[in-house]
Amino acid sequence: MAHEEIKKRVAEKALELLKPGMKVGIGTGSTIFFFIEALKKQNALKKLEILCIATSAGSKKLLGDRFSFLDDSLIDTVDITFDGADRIDPKDFTMIKGGGGALLREKMVALASKKNVILVDYTKVTSPLAGFPVAVEIVSFGFEETIRRIKKAGYKGALRKGEMEKPFLTDNQNMIFDITFSLPILDPKADHIRLKEITGVVETGFFFNIPTDLLIGEKDATIRHIRNKESL
Repeated sequence: MAHEEIKKRVAEKALELLKPGMKVGIGTGSTIFFFIEALKKQNALKKLEILCIATSAGSKKLLGDRFSFLDDSLIDTVDITFDGADRIDPKDFTMIKGGGGALLREKMVALASKKNVILVDYTKVTSPLAGFPVAVEIVSFGFEETIRRIKKAGYKGALRKGEMEKPFLTDNQNMIFDITFSLPILDPKADHIRLKEITGVVETGFFFNIPTDLLIGEKDATIRHIRNKESL
């Protein structure tokens, strides 16, 4: 079955965890696109009366004017957040996120949420983490010096480019340096700490023990639901 159809089925399954009146975080990415479409269809059938907070301007635009939004200051606790992942290790729920450039806001919304539901297809599951660059959000001021320090620490990668080959800017007006790992990442927490110690680095795309629920769309289109007993 095509990945698009698998992602769509995962998104529809995730809706079963949503209850009317909830404060809902909406992530960013290709699977979340299908979740937003499913959410809008369900809301059109019966008003859900939910309050949303989107992790990116793109997701907020997709939600449109059909939903009310929480204050971006995150003064309210979020009941449940739905998001995707670029890679996830189901053994310890460590993730790589940031392919869409929204890693900082995704992490902040996730940490403010009582429940975090991660939606992926089977191609995103790997143990240990491997096969996808790790995004590192860095401030624009002095970015070349920050990149020099990242490389001095032993990491290889490239500054992400956007339109017209100009540096890609996050919704926070920061840049993204994508680190490539030639081998599986055996100690992501150590890499995360090492990178965060570099002045100019805002956040990394490593997420640790965030999911409360993991929904995996398998190759045969079945949905596997894994609950994290050690989550927040």
